[in-house]
Order: sequence, then structure tokens, then C-alpha cells
Amino acid sequence: MAETPGLVLDKKTLDNKIFVQETSRPINTTTYFTSQGDDITGPTKVGGGTLMAITHNLGDPAIQNIYIDFNIKENKTYIHEGYVMWKDAIFDSLTLSIVPTVTTYSAGTNTNFNLYGGYLITPAAGNGTITVDPANMKLIEMPISRDRGTRAAAYWDADYSTSTHTFSNIRPNLSGLGQYMMFGTEVALSRFVNHFLLLNNGFMMLQTSDTEELGCNMRLKFTLNTENGDHVWQAACGLTMHREKNC
Repeated sequence: MAETPGLVLDKKTLDNKIFVQETSRPINTTTYFTSQGDDITGPTKVGGGTLMAITHNLGDPAIQNIYIDFNIKENKTYIHEGYVMWKDAIFDSLTLSIVPTVTTYSAGTNTNFNLYGGYLITPAAGNGTITVDPANMKLIEMPISRDRGTRAAAYWDADYSTSTHTFSNIRPNLSGLGQYMMFGTEVALSRFVNHFLLLNNGFMMLQTSDTEELGCNMRLKFTLNTENGDHVWQAACGLTMHREKNC
């Protein structure tokens, strides 16, 4: 087999051991540890957003949510693993999901938009039942799966400018082979921590060898459930991420 210039195959040490790189980090990214989202007032900002921490005080709702946003369109971003610390928990629980940023809509007739299943905004051919303001569209990018090499079904395409940091020419892809989706209602796109039980005071590393890409306008949703009577307790989380830019 002819070798590609610059490509070294099976490079070995002097004692004949093959060099390997033990990392799930995708090429052209760096490791990024954080307990904070990004400031979404600027699409290129890193950090400065919502903290991944919550206190349940007496009288607070039994279910509390924190939403964490990241600027992803111009900063390819992956989740690797997470960490949770807690204090004074009594079999309370933590759930971590990925949810879409929701596109607002209103009822309409003979439009170019439908609402499928009560949550998914899909194209219509002038016979749609909802109205969507183009200025308020929140396109959710469907990343290419590292396992399958394909995207999940997506029904919208668009052009993006890194100069203006905006989308334009948003158009339907009726084949489902588009790049983006739109959601009119929040749903869980993925749930990778499900009612993780917490007791007393502690720390846990949710360890994995994997890394999962986030698409633009995907959000992390931390849900804390106070399970056993109203009591004061606290939780704080952190993530290891792989990002093209870390500052």
C-alpha cells in the first residue's frame, strides 16, 4: 500500500511498542472544564453564563430546573463527562437532559409551517396550521453521528454568516436530509443522567470514555428533585467538554 505523504503508519517505540493516543478528544479541539455556560449575548463568547449550581430552600418547588446555554455555531463543542457535588441531600435526585431552544409560534391557516406531534415544526406547502416569525426561528443543528456518519432526520436548511453571526435563506428540506430542526415545545433530545440519587454530602465523577457533540441552540437542562419532604439542600455540577475555543 502506498503511503500518504506526512502520514505515519504504526509508529513504534525503540522496544517495538505501537504509539497510541488515549483520548476521546476530537481533532482540533481542546479539553475544557467548566461549571458555567456561555454568555449568549455574544455568539463568540466563551463562559460568563449561568452557573451549574442550585440551592433548594424551604418552600421552593420540589422540582427545580437550570438551563445552561453554549455558543456552539462558531465553536464546535462536545460533552465528555460530568461531576456532581451535593450537601444535605436525602435521597434527592439529579437529571441532566439536552433540550432544544424553543421557537415561538401562533395559530394560523394556509401557512408554510405545521406542528407535528405537538412539538416539532415541519414545512408545509401553503396548507400549514401555525405561523412562525422568521426573526424568532431557533434552528437546532443535528450533528453528524460519529457512530453512523449520518444526521438524525432534519427538515430545514439555512445559510450562516460568521461575519454577521446570523442565519439567512432558511428553507425546507422535505426529504428529511437537512441540517436543522425547529421545535415549538420543549422535549428531551437526550437524557444521559436520569434521577441520579444523592444522599448526605458527597462527590461523584460520572466517568466515560465517550464524547458527544452538541448542535447549536441545544441547551443543557439540569433538573433537581427534592424527593423526601421539604428540606434545605444544595448541588453543584461540572463538565469536561471538548471545544475548538476555550476562551
